[in-house]
Amino acid sequence: HNLLRCLTAEQNVQMGADLLKNLTYLQRREIARKWLSAVGLEDHHKKLPSDLSGGQKQRATLARGLIRNAPVLILDDCFSAVDTETEEHILSELKRLRQQQSTLLVSHRVSTARHADQIIVLDQGRIIEHGSHAELLAQGGYYAELERVQREGAEEEDLQHIRQRSS
Repeated sequence: HNLLRCLTAEQNVQMGADLLKNLTYLQRREIARKWLSAVGLEDHHKKLPSDLSGGQKQRATLARGLIRNAPVLILDDCFSAVDTETEEHILSELKRLRQQQSTLLVSHRVSTARHADQIIVLDQGRIIEHGSHAELLAQGGYYAELERVQREGAEEEDLQHIRQRSS
């Protein structure tokens, strides 16, 4: 979470976008607050990083990346410190605010992957399954087993069993 300690969450988010240079202070603030709201931090815009939890810092960093409005965004396990309710909020906002752009989500959580239009399941660097959430569940393979184990509360040995079964 590479946030500058002396800047508020809102100021840290503004640092993420060169395109904001020509905007007024109020315009920059409005755009930064839109992205902070998208990640569930609308009430935390004036807080310093030292006043934020690990998950809140992670979300402020995500907002700083989102403000760039890149045509392709790669998010690598960006919900690891976020509860599932917050994750659901952020994913629905991403879908709404990035409709015409591509977002690649890298995650070990089925709760994250299920929102994707297309899911690619990798094991040791090779594609073992691909399809939508519903298609992969219907196939009854690795992804379906992973979903079941995660839903029931995964234990490490259960995950090892899945990996051995797919080999």
